[in-house]
Amino acid sequence: MTLLRYSLRNIAATRIRFTLTTLAVVIGVALTVGVLINTDGLRAALSDLAGDLYDQVDLSVRSQSTLGNADQWQDLRLLDPSLKDRLEAIDGVEKTAGAVSEFNVVAIGADGEAIDPELSQQGGMGWPEDESLGRIFPLDDGVSRRPAGPDEFAMDQHTAAAFGFRIGERYQVATPTGTHRFELVGVFYFMEPDFQSPFQLVAWDMDTARDVLHDGGGYDLIDVRLSSGASLDEVTASIERELGPAYAVLSQQEQVEARDQEMSDLLDVFRNALLAFAVIVLVISAFITYNTFTLVTGQRLKEFGLLRVLGADRRQVASTVALEALVMGALAAVVGLGLGLLVSEAIGGILAAAGSNLPPTELTVGAGPILAALALGVGLTVIISLLPAMRARRVTPMVALADD
Repeated sequence: MTLLRYSLRNIAATRIRFTLTTLAVVIGVALTVGVLINTDGLRAALSDLAGDLYDQVDLSVRSQSTLGNADQWQDLRLLDPSLKDRLEAIDGVEKTAGAVSEFNVVAIGADGEAIDPELSQQGGMGWPEDESLGRIFPLDDGVSRRPAGPDEFAMDQHTAAAFGFRIGERYQVATPTGTHRFELVGVFYFMEPDFQSPFQLVAWDMDTARDVLHDGGGYDLIDVRLSSGASLDEVTASIERELGPAYAVLSQQEQVEARDQEMSDLLDVFRNALLAFAVIVLVISAFITYNTFTLVTGQRLKEFGLLRVLGADRRQVASTVALEALVMGALAAVVGLGLGLLVSEAIGGILAAAGSNLPPTELTVGAGPILAALALGVGLTVIISLLPAMRARRVTPMVALADD
């Protein structure tokens, strides 16, 4: 009888104990794999979103950060609107559009209560002066339109529907310059009509947005689209010469990478928080598994002694314990990987129910989750079994002759 057959027969003889111990490992593997699959999917979806955000923009101009780093967005001066004319006069520039936005801009419902942010980011923005360079568009519902004048605003379609905002009614909006009342003249969608935005947004025409968000100040940045056939490097150099070192000129790729990094940093915090819980479960699973192997090894000392009498050497006796751990770990890895897909779906469902409004993700299993399942399922279980296996290795044939 080979050692593998012997180990498998022993597993079959103690299948209830084996199943329960394996289940403890499976839970830890499934939680870890589920978190990795979910965050990998979110990372890919948010990366695609960042690319779509800047799809129509070739360059963006903003003030240079006072921190002296072109990648920094803190402490930026607002841009004078006259810069648009200077940019449009540069060879290779087809059109420009200023952008104004602020976070923590909150609409107040008819009941006088501020809308619940849930897990979304709340913000306000100026309606793009040129919609071909914008990311928001009026919903084609027969009544919605873009706001015009200091008395009107619009809201993203999902927030308006979720909180009962009605076109034609007047609502208060809390902004950096105070709380003001506007008429809701339309709802809009973000990039695509069926896209679920991760933001709760309100918008005004650009002049009103500059007043309520920046107290009459300028733009946060100016987006630039190049003429057909224009060289990106040449136009960038021309803009830098025209505006001087006080301004930063960012390419589409630089902005996508910056947004990718911001989103990745946020996802890392979220992933690490969930993985911390999974690690706690894994520690408990490891403790249960170690105690089980230690207990079972102690109960089988006479059996190991008989194996020594029948000619098995120390290494072969220890290998029986390690083989059982290997089978347990392999089974836990496979089952845990499968259950990890369900855990990933559950995490997505919980986030959606909490109002996260995150973009839809594809359920794909990359190399990371597979390696994690093998490392935790097989690797951890085999390592845990080493001490009990060493105890079995020390058993001598004389143990088989000892009285119980």
